[in-house]
Amino acid sequence: MVTSKRKRWLEVISRSGRKFKVDIFDTACVRFGFKHGDKIISPSPNGAAGTIMGVALESSPPRDADYKRRYVLWYALDHDKGQACFHFYHGLGGQSHNLYNLGFRLRSKSA
Repeated sequence: MVTSKRKRWLEVISRSGRKFKVDIFDTACVRFGFKHGDKIISPSPNGAAGTIMGVALESSPPRDADYKRRYVLWYALDHDKGQACFHFYHGLGGQSHNLYNLGFRLRSKSA
């Protein structure tokens, strides 16, 4: 039996310069509708292109004792030289935010 030793974590740098690790496994990313490395186009007016980075727990939750930290999907815009700059939350109570529902799309193979 062959066992895959695929890397699970990727260190990324935010726009503010903070280094952190994101989970790049499909099981973490698909709840948002995409996979690590997918090339996407955002629903912004200029249709900004980017790449899905991975998932991490939010780093700065509100200071509320009852607040539960949420999972965050990070992606980098192509013009930001690979820095993880945007994120979307995985909702509380198992509710997920599929980015397709927010207007994000995969780039075509020819793009």
